[in-house]
Amino acid sequence: MSHYNLMSLHNNLKNVQLPHCKIEDLENLEKELVKLFNDLTMDRLQSLITSLESLRTKMVTQHKWVKEVLNKTIKSDLLNIRDKCRAKAHELRFERAMLIKHKQEQWNHDEENG
Repeated sequence: MSHYNLMSLHNNLKNVQLPHCKIEDLENLEKELVKLFNDLTMDRLQSLITSLESLRTKMVTQHKWVKEVLNKTIKSDLLNIRDKCRAKAHELRFERAMLIKHKQEQWNHDEENG
């Protein structure tokens, strides 16, 4: 089941180059599984176990890489958005103060002339 999940992941992320787990790794695992089901021998079983251990190591490393990239990207985007939000809030407060001041001057002018 996890094999199909990994294949699905690679199919869904075709444009993303994952550095640690390649589609070839999954294809090799699939070949090992087919060989094992066709001819259940101790050598084939050991070969499959070795492939699985290798794939597990690659997937753990890949998981760490994805987590690091996502955290770095999210943190960078968050800092960027926060700075833009602060600048825009400051700009809007200044604009509001200017509009209030302008309206107050208009009312004072209307009272003097009215």
